[in-house]
Amino acid sequence: MKLAPALFALLFLGCGAPPLVLPPPFGQVGDQTPRLFFPTGMAVTGDGGLLVANGNYNHAFEAGTMVSLDPAWINSLYARGLRCEKPINNGLPAQFAAGCDDPIPTAAFRGIAMIGNYAGPLTLDDAGTSAYTGSRDTNILNGVSLLPNGGLYCHGGGSSDIDCRKGVIDLNAAALLEGPYAIVPGVGRLPGSDTDARVLYVAALIPHVDQIQSGTLYTSATVAALDMNDPTQVVFSMLASSAFFASGIGVGPMVFEPVRRQLFMSGCFQRYLGGAGSPSSGRCSSLSSNILRVLDVDAGASAQVRIYDMSINPSTGSTSGLLLGGGDPASGKPADTLWASVRNPDALIEMDLPVTPSTAPAIRQTTSLPVSPADLVRIPRPGGSDLIAVVASRLGALVIYDTGARAVVAQLERLGDVPFTLKLLPAPAGTARLAVSVFGDCRVAFVEVPIDQPWLAALRGRAGSCP
Repeated sequence: MKLAPALFALLFLGCGAPPLVLPPPFGQVGDQTPRLFFPTGMAVTGDGGLLVANGNYNHAFEAGTMVSLDPAWINSLYARGLRCEKPINNGLPAQFAAGCDDPIPTAAFRGIAMIGNYAGPLTLDDAGTSAYTGSRDTNILNGVSLLPNGGLYCHGGGSSDIDCRKGVIDLNAAALLEGPYAIVPGVGRLPGSDTDARVLYVAALIPHVDQIQSGTLYTSATVAALDMNDPTQVVFSMLASSAFFASGIGVGPMVFEPVRRQLFMSGCFQRYLGGAGSPSSGRCSSLSSNILRVLDVDAGASAQVRIYDMSINPSTGSTSGLLLGGGDPASGKPADTLWASVRNPDALIEMDLPVTPSTAPAIRQTTSLPVSPADLVRIPRPGGSDLIAVVASRLGALVIYDTGARAVVAQLERLGDVPFTLKLLPAPAGTARLAVSVFGDCRVAFVEVPIDQPWLAALRGRAGSCP
């Protein structure tokens, strides 16, 4: 008996690999409404819109996405003036439940493009026309460009090309860089040139295994400098760790100081032998110190890492966020302060950055924070001391720290499960507006801070939900 072609095809599919499940709105089954799913990195566009990278961490789909959110819609959430974090009395108040948890309307998505999985921090180039983020499972750098209307398309492709999963460059093949994570714009000297070039510095979260001897892994981690005008080109790379220094660990947070022309890096990620004898990776299981690493980028491939101890007695701590303060690149003044959010113990560290390179950075102040502090941003106050906003991932909260008073002056809770990234949005005079990607709840939370009365900070809305 002959099988009908349609039945034969059905049986073949039943016995073969499962069909691809593309993320909305690229898929063909289920709800294809555009949405967030495990958002991580964010960037603010020139017109006040918001780019969000969706990490697809549960592998529900075959890819992640990058989305562009409309600034007019974002502003409408603030215009309502709601205070979403009113005290809870026997359950959520009606206003909080009804007015503050919003679906993101389809019209608010100005553009959507597919990218790889496990996206991390997101950054824009100097022109603000292309965005980049790494995929830690494939080692590719994802590149997405912006149209004037907020639409998205693949970097180097046509305006209708929105399947960007192949990425811009395989960093493992080009620079032995695995698990691209931290990515910051900066300057560097290209080999053979005596003038500056704009570059993207990309750091390895996952150490590269150089060799295995008697069950011991010898690893290293690389920072690659990519030509910002052509990020397919690695112009030079530097070692952030090796078997001989920094124990071969990977890089977590990283910032670039343009006047000093230095990269500041911290975090501790290691490779270890898994149950089957193949290397796995993760956070360092035992910490003897919390180290700060500094690279002078003008040395290029010959740069030597300087290492400083950031440990807080009696615990060693691990760094989850870095922020520079006190500098003015326009006048040539270097940053004089490095802020770090650390865990174990949970704290905000204020470190002095001496002008003399031979003088080691020193901790000026340590302030206790809620459990698991992570990303942090500076809120400038003209004529006054800066504010620093810090997310507390495990508590689902945001704290506001006054650098002049050296104290926490506000704490907002109920942002959601695992707030991840903070970004400062354009705001009316006298206020600051913050967007927070909330990883576990697949949403973005929006916060408003009165500059002169930061203790009146308010959660204005939470938008999005998990599939």
